[in-house]
Amino acid sequence: MSEIVDLEKIKRCDIVQVAVSLGLPVKSNKTNCFNSSAHSNGDRTPSLSFDLETNRFKCFGCNISGDVIDLVATYKSVNFKSAVEYLGGQDTLKKLPVKKINNPVDGKTYSEIYELFFQTINNGLEVSDRAYKYCIEKRGFRDSILGGFVKDIEGLDHYNRIMNVVRNRYSKNDIRLSGIDAFFKYAHDNIPFLVYPFYDHGKIVYLIARRIDSNDHPKKLNLKGISPPLFNIDTLSRLEKGSDLYITEGIEDALILYTEACVDVIGVMGVNCIPNNIADLCKDFNVILAFDNDKAGREAKNVVSMLFLSSGQTVEEFVLPDGLDATDYHLKGGSFNGI
Repeated sequence: MSEIVDLEKIKRCDIVQVAVSLGLPVKSNKTNCFNSSAHSNGDRTPSLSFDLETNRFKCFGCNISGDVIDLVATYKSVNFKSAVEYLGGQDTLKKLPVKKINNPVDGKTYSEIYELFFQTINNGLEVSDRAYKYCIEKRGFRDSILGGFVKDIEGLDHYNRIMNVVRNRYSKNDIRLSGIDAFFKYAHDNIPFLVYPFYDHGKIVYLIARRIDSNDHPKKLNLKGISPPLFNIDTLSRLEKGSDLYITEGIEDALILYTEACVDVIGVMGVNCIPNNIADLCKDFNVILAFDNDKAGREAKNVVSMLFLSSGQTVEEFVLPDGLDATDYHLKGGSFNGI
């Protein structure tokens, strides 16, 4: 059995010490950017800085940034999996001190605020006509998931009405710590957006917003300071031992697989949000990976596979056509028969 990969421990490796181990000449927490070709002056004046508080790096010349894994991946021109393997190597970890970082708050702490926010959105209704058209025509959702798995906010006035209800019941500090004021960015610009709830044992423990007017950045907004959990994790408590369990990336793909393929599925929220204990959570099931068949999807799939294999568990794979995710595949007429 391979050594178990501890992503959280790896992410806490002192980023300055990692930079030094890569051969970067760090002085006063700064160094010349290794991406010097992107600098008009070859980065003669050090522009790459290390933040010891957050354990992250950023170049103020070419704007590359990230955590310790991103640093290794970018510097060595390797993928996420290879960067993790480099940092997880026994010799490397012995040389690098582990830096303690304050972890994001668990969303379960503010479940009641999320419940009130979500239930107040449409006062028990499902979604607006605009959101209905978007969900059905552009995302391929079925009517049955509207209202329970998704609602929409139509702009600043609508958002303020919801927040007034929340403010009447909870303190300003609790609302701030819950992270829901992140959605004000859309509301302030009168951008209509969907809100997806994450359920855990029947309670909402997280929310994500997704704009519906365009794919302009930012396409989605997460809660501030709250770690995204697995989407649809409730399905794990309903499954019998030995049942098939699909893992995909993102909310929309999970919902498409759930409604169109009629399979039990959970969704991870990106390669940097894959929980370190995902293999343990899914150890009683036959796991099948159904990630986007693009660079980011293959990278996330590799990380999940690595976590399972390091725990002595095997996984299967459902391969989507090149460049497509489950939603695109469905909208192009692809069949999930036999999945």
